[in-house]
Amino acid sequence: MKDLILLTPVYQKELSLREKARLRTTLENNAHWDHAFFGPENMEYTEISGDFPKSKVFKFPDRYFTSTESYSQLLLKPDFYQRFLPYLSILITQLDSIVVNKVPKQLVLEYDYVGAAWARPFYIFSIRQKLFLTSKVVFRRFSEEVWIGNGGLSLRNINSTIEVLEKFLYSQKKVSLFGLNRRLNEDVVISYLMHKYGKKLPTLDQSASLFLEAYSAAIKEIDKELGFHALEKFNPELENRLLNGKI
Repeated sequence: MKDLILLTPVYQKELSLREKARLRTTLENNAHWDHAFFGPENMEYTEISGDFPKSKVFKFPDRYFTSTESYSQLLLKPDFYQRFLPYLSILITQLDSIVVNKVPKQLVLEYDYVGAAWARPFYIFSIRQKLFLTSKVVFRRFSEEVWIGNGGLSLRNINSTIEVLEKFLYSQKKVSLFGLNRRLNEDVVISYLMHKYGKKLPTLDQSASLFLEAYSAAIKEIDKELGFHALEKFNPELENRLLNGKI
């Protein structure tokens, strides 16, 4: 079994110059790991494969790439992860993410899930097969406080992810939220389930040296950080310096 494959979701047949620069940076720093794109089965991949000839392509039904909600449905299916079972873990590297250092084997072996900490935690509890997201103090004593983490740049142990999804029997129906009527994004659901079933995630403090999103706003220079999600949004100056000469 191989340890890790980096997976980049794509929705369009051509990438922007900035997206290519981010991904090239990620792959240059992690040439020791395999990489693949995954996207709609009826999309043309000639341009993408020409830009990244060493990368594989995995295709899924087009319906999962029409919206954030449909993408979440795909990543909440055990079948998605079973496609990659020759590997121990996957690293989701969305096109707005950038990995600036080598992802060490020890990280892959140690954790079941790693994602950038959210700016505020989610408070989630379950009753039977429904999840409830709440900000109400009265319910917090019954809830999991979930900080870790965002799925845009996230390490996922394949067998652990399949296990928690199958154990919870997530129904794909609308989740009940107080005062809201929408689905929870897949990363929130998986993060909660990893907590619920005792899987290993980094603490909030540990996550600061791994993957960052909102907390990247305070970063001036790269130190021990492995990567960033949505850096262009939270710290555009740093991203421009990292990509200088590559666009």
